[in-house]
Amino acid sequence: MRTRLTLLAAALALAFAGPALAHRRMTPEDRAALFTQADADGDGKLTPAEFGTLRELVRQKIAAARFTRLDADGDGAVTSAELEAGHARRGKRCHGD
Repeated sequence: MRTRLTLLAAALALAFAGPALAHRRMTPEDRAALFTQADADGDGKLTPAEFGTLRELVRQKIAAARFTRLDADGDGAVTSAELEAGHARRGKRCHGD
């Protein structure tokens, strides 16, 4: 079990390397569910194709979370103003303003 968790952690760390650090907001349960979903043959390991699936699942989850954060009024759509406001908030976090 410990080996499987170590492999899971390593695979997810690699999968998240590209899409910023938003993965930190995912719970261990979220990460395990994504791994399980990507592990099509259920062998507890990811083939290159399964790893590609994992990366895509992670990207989708991150994109959905970003969209939700940007949709300030919760109407299911992001306006230009909401997008700009989100960009301004991100700039302040990155630059410490």
